[in-house]
Amino acid sequence: MLSFVLPSSMGRIALLLPVVAALADHLGYAQGRPGRMAMLMAATFGACLPAYAILPANLPNMILAGSAESLWQYHIGYFDYFWLHFPVLGALKAVLLVVVILRLYPDQPPGRPERHEAPSAMSRAEIALLVIILAMLGLWLTDALHHISPGWIALAGR
Repeated sequence: MLSFVLPSSMGRIALLLPVVAALADHLGYAQGRPGRMAMLMAATFGACLPAYAILPANLPNMILAGSAESLWQYHIGYFDYFWLHFPVLGALKAVLLVVVILRLYPDQPPGRPERHEAPSAMSRAEIALLVIILAMLGLWLTDALHHISPGWIALAGR
């Protein structure tokens, strides 16, 4: 899901790995357990490989779109690219990734973790960020209607 809102595979990986490692610790998957390795592999490859189906989700896609537009005046739209590539490059690759990782790193779940207090409500800044991200995603999905380049939308959202 982060691929839709964070346009850098390396940024997503850098953001996810510490969170997934902490989650693995919290769930009881100690260092060296196959379950911990599976969680880290899923976060790493899941942040990178299925994202090629989403136009602004990584740098090579944006270079492709910019080059096609500047060299051949061919506009690659977000929705058209998504519709063409997501079923195989996105969804199917994500499912296959999970199946392969579960086969390579089988593990039994550890004991139940202790319970913690419920998270607090979102702050005003978090709500504002959520609105901006949802607006960007909405504009990307409807670019076939308004013809604004995904790069300009990403730039405006920053």
